[in-house]
Amino acid sequence: MNPLPVSARRLCRRALRTQDCVIPAAWLLPFFDRAGSVQAIMLLTSESGDICLLPWRPGLINVPVWGPISLAGHGTSIRAIADEQFKKIELLWHFDPWWVLAADRYAAHRAVGPLKATNCAGRLRRKVKMVYYRRDLSRLSSVRIRTRNGIEIESWKRDLLLASKVAPAPAPIERAPPAWRLDPIWKLWTAR
Repeated sequence: MNPLPVSARRLCRRALRTQDCVIPAAWLLPFFDRAGSVQAIMLLTSESGDICLLPWRPGLINVPVWGPISLAGHGTSIRAIADEQFKKIELLWHFDPWWVLAADRYAAHRAVGPLKATNCAGRLRRKVKMVYYRRDLSRLSSVRIRTRNGIEIESWKRDLLLASKVAPAPAPIERAPPAWRLDPIWKLWTAR
């Protein structure tokens, strides 16, 4: 296995070779737990508005330094994300500073809301500029952090994530201000 890590940027808009075809531009966004262990990989393509989720397993992905990424064909089928998969990933995180899911082709997809809530870009305790994964995408290995002295590469630490994943508070209900109404003063005079 290649010991060099792969940046999240190198998983964006890359050709992906599957057993059946080659996808010219795909985004692979690993879902990881607090310890940095990858549990699943979200697959997005530029051709469609489909969102796919693949459970991670050893040998699933091969990310070479050059050329297309390879997806193992043995028992791997690329299917759109299913409702039962939401429960499996709602406590996981992914790093997407480009907000790929904000593209117009995903606007009507029911999975976008729950998936956006798992994006940790901009929600980490420090100014993380990039994350790096092991070449087989089994775990998040290190992060690039902006410091006062410049840029530093540090090993992944679980304390970089927020203390806990809390569902966003519901938006307050906006009530329209009461419309101006003329007080019917003549009713007071007729009631006497």
